[in-house]
Amino acid sequence: MKNHRHCKPPEDWDNHEQWNQYWANQSDALPQPQAWSTWRNEPELRFLDFVRNQSQRKVWFAGCGISFAPIFYAYAGCNVLASDVSVVASDFLRQVNQQGITSLVSNVEEMNAELKLEQMQATNLRFLVHDFREPLDEYDFDVILNNKAYQGLPTTSMKQAATTFYNALKTGGYAIFDTQNVQGDYRNQIEDSLLDVGFYIPFHKSERWYRKQLNSTGIIYVMVLGGPVIPQWGQYGDDDWNTRASQDREILHSLHSEYQKQREQESKEVQEILKGKQTKIAHVVYNTG
Repeated sequence: MKNHRHCKPPEDWDNHEQWNQYWANQSDALPQPQAWSTWRNEPELRFLDFVRNQSQRKVWFAGCGISFAPIFYAYAGCNVLASDVSVVASDFLRQVNQQGITSLVSNVEEMNAELKLEQMQATNLRFLVHDFREPLDEYDFDVILNNKAYQGLPTTSMKQAATTFYNALKTGGYAIFDTQNVQGDYRNQIEDSLLDVGFYIPFHKSERWYRKQLNSTGIIYVMVLGGPVIPQWGQYGDDDWNTRASQDREILHSLHSEYQKQREQESKEVQEILKGKQTKIAHVVYNTG
């Protein structure tokens, strides 16, 4: 959900000035309107129905950068806080929002019909320059959405941010962390930072078990769409890659049935906790590509 060129993020995710420069390099032009059929398939809109089904529809886009998602969610009737450490990013989104939804969508009528909307502007949308490692003086969000703005934090900063998110979320609420190309032990580090402050992550026990068993084989793999895939990284030397990869693939696949059993056993606990709405839920979405 962007209208900017690709640039490499700062190496130090704690550096505010580097983020200002990063977003300044990417927000040098206002967007051009596109058809709703183009926008509706943007990954950041896949949680829109979920947020709209919450009691208050109150959502915090933490570390939103210059994503247009907060504008769409607010336009669709959600109560939105969009925050970022970068004043450049925040000012850019304010400017886009002031232009109105027609600056983003060329056929607003089609969007309104699909979403069953009547308004022509985003209401209940606030922009805030804020470092989410620091406390936020709000504690009743239904949902927190963090799109690829968590995974690169140093360990200490990650723990601070996790505490902020936990405290800002109402009991029974959801924090969703969208990530990109996170593999190996770093998945454990991200999940542990959330578990340590009190979040519950559905199916984290069976997923952790599965990764541990896969690692114990010694086979080099990456997780894609929830399953292990053998990459072509030269790990077999001069041997026939197809033959060796096929053999290793069978070994990895042999663990899947037990993983399914582990997940089924955990399912009862997950359903009871989700139904009870007495805790705060974190989902980590692992995207690859």
